[in-house]
Amino acid sequence: MLTSEQIERRKHHITGTDIARILNISPFGGPLTVWGEKLGLLPATEPNEAMERGTYLESGILDWYVARTGAKLRKPGTIIHRKYPLIAATPDAVAVFGLSEYRAVEAKAPTPWTQRQWGKDGSDDIPQHYIPQAIFVAAVTETARTDIPADIGTALRIYPVMYDEELFQIFREASEKFWRDYVETKIPPPAGPADVNTIKQLHPTARIKDYVEADEILSNTIDDYHRQIETLKHSEQDLDKIKAVLIQTIGDKSGIKGSFGRIDYKNNMPSSVIEWQLIARELNASQALIAKHTILKPGARPFKVFWKKESK
Repeated sequence: MLTSEQIERRKHHITGTDIARILNISPFGGPLTVWGEKLGLLPATEPNEAMERGTYLESGILDWYVARTGAKLRKPGTIIHRKYPLIAATPDAVAVFGLSEYRAVEAKAPTPWTQRQWGKDGSDDIPQHYIPQAIFVAAVTETARTDIPADIGTALRIYPVMYDEELFQIFREASEKFWRDYVETKIPPPAGPADVNTIKQLHPTARIKDYVEADEILSNTIDDYHRQIETLKHSEQDLDKIKAVLIQTIGDKSGIKGSFGRIDYKNNMPSSVIEWQLIARELNASQALIAKHTILKPGARPFKVFWKKESK
């Protein structure tokens, strides 16, 4: 897990996780997220359970890697590229084999939902957003490869990713262009599909009553959005018909099982809600006291489209 000092230091550099987001190949944010982080416009990321899981399992995976390979590990901290100061990385470790062989190491703990994305042990068949990270840590550590030991639930698999100078230069040029065009100018880049949460953080409320006037380019974008919505609508209707048949077949039972697997249609655990206002009134609390402890929360900001009806 990165320290607060490392997080602050990395704001001035592009890392392997950054370039994956800049290239829109990461599920953990896109170019707008990187831009917001570099300029300090986003709040510190609160670790979720998947992130905590990876943090706590990292040391065990590295120990497992040592037991499997016989390597000795060093923790180098954040390293800046010797030739390209914008590029930096924080390897989980550097593995030392004998007197002269070194490898960068990045431990991963895929969740049960992502383990199928990982290929055979000894291959480099890993989720694509980890490739730039593997290339960057190899570049800054000046090693010929990055080993990615991954706990895939039933075993440890080690995925070697060989350093590729041509690929590194592509990533490096994209990093420098992103920094010049967006970070230095403070102009936000076009958002990617994984930037939705970042957009909500940057623009949580509608503070201005005016509307954006759609020019030709924006109108074309909205037309494309409309076409995609209509396509999805038909697909969802077909799915809903099939789902209705399945639910009707299940009836009062708990689901369906067969050679395909299993479908569950069971009740979740009931939840309880305490009606504090009713308790306060039953205890004869005054309206003034209730009002004093009533907090006005900002409303949600739904994205709604009102299409014009076509004239017949």
